[in-house]
Amino acid sequence: MREDEEVAEWRRIVESTEERAEDDPDRYLPDLVGKLRVYADVLRRAGRREEAIAAGERAVKICERLVPEEPGSYPSTLAVSLDDLAVMVASVRRPEEAVAAARRAAEIRERLAAADGDAFLIDVAASLHDLALDLASMRRWEEVRAARWRAVEIGDRLAAAYRVVHLSDLAATLRDLAIDLDNVGRGEEAVAAGRRAVEIYERLAAADPDAYLPGLARSLHNLAIDLAEAERLDEAVAVRKRAVEIYERLAEADPDAFLEELHASLGILMDLSETAGRPEEGLVAGRRLVEVSDWLAKLNPDRYSCEPLEFRLYLVALLEHLGRREELMATLQQDVETCERLAEDNPDVYLHPLGYALDELAMALGREGRREEAMVAARRAVEVYRRLAEDVEDVYGSTYARSLIVLGRLQIEDARFVEAVPCLVEAVSVTERLAEGDQRLIGEAAELLRLAYERDPDGVRSEIQRVTGQDVVEWLDSKTAG
Repeated sequence: MREDEEVAEWRRIVESTEERAEDDPDRYLPDLVGKLRVYADVLRRAGRREEAIAAGERAVKICERLVPEEPGSYPSTLAVSLDDLAVMVASVRRPEEAVAAARRAAEIRERLAAADGDAFLIDVAASLHDLALDLASMRRWEEVRAARWRAVEIGDRLAAAYRVVHLSDLAATLRDLAIDLDNVGRGEEAVAAGRRAVEIYERLAAADPDAYLPGLARSLHNLAIDLAEAERLDEAVAVRKRAVEIYERLAEADPDAFLEELHASLGILMDLSETAGRPEEGLVAGRRLVEVSDWLAKLNPDRYSCEPLEFRLYLVALLEHLGRREELMATLQQDVETCERLAEDNPDVYLHPLGYALDELAMALGREGRREEAMVAARRAVEVYRRLAEDVEDVYGSTYARSLIVLGRLQIEDARFVEAVPCLVEAVSVTERLAEGDQRLIGEAAELLRLAYERDPDGVRSEIQRVTGQDVVEWLDSKTAG
């Protein structure tokens, strides 16, 4: 049935029930509440939100009318109708009304639980959860915290009475509470709540790993964040490693569901390890992150195509920091080969990463004194960026100029002073053509040319005269003035 047909059908059902309720309210008003709730949901799914809210409000009003007459029968239905209404008004960004409806639902269920013990406690916890979400949308964090604490108290009571049946709900509530406590700057309390959540999920996962390992992994993820924010970095690293281990296990069994979470957790572990002064552990995480990024890119190339390259370049910086030169060079060479292969099929996406990887490789080879190889890589980077800049100079002009400077510096280091002149002059010209050219690039290129002139005055003077039509001193002074 099409949505408009479904809406029309339920409108007829509601109107028919209303007519019956006018003649026999005792019999048909309760039925009308149920019909209005379904009609409101049909309208909501059809995108007719204001009409859905109107139907929901009518259901609430009828329940309010019924409650005084039959107090034992309808309070629960009123609470459910208020919950529905809270969701609908929240969807149209009327948070004050959502909070008011959710709070009333929670209060009604608290009264029902007080009168009938544990029978309604689960519903109270659910209402408090919804109330906390509505309060969080308004950033009323202290009220959010109060609602979560009350839900935790209920969870403790239910878990003590019924054990496993309600332990997972308690763990989830504690996990949410930890997030809320962190939002109000109560870091140590957040850590304590997060630890309790982890402990409960560990017990549950030991008995039923398929059901509860995902919850344990997410709780460890959140606890690691709270520990890091509390500057307890070594503990944060240890907890993050445990989260990664579990996500590895989950992703192996179901990559579609958990590979992204493994990817995110590895990225955080890599950054966190470096922040904690443990770069070797960050390197291990970084290598694995690159592997997982490749895996994601194969599964979903449209979304993750560039990520393996980005993380490889981050890994390059880490290897350089650790002085792992051979590994650094091998990683850069692999980056170049990967980018070349991908650029053949998708140059719009991969030519820029290819140019960047070639420049990084050229500089690394230069530092190792392998200048001939370095200049080969640098020339290829220049070719790539020239191609990009010819199409969109405003976007790629600066990177093209920077690659020219890399090549020029290598040529000067190899005493090819005259050969360096054309590319350094071109770097200046390209930058000057840009609407927001970086003056630092002009200054850097000019200083390199001044150094070349000092080393080979006659050759560089003649080449600058040929390329620019100006005297070398005059040209250099014009680029470095001010």
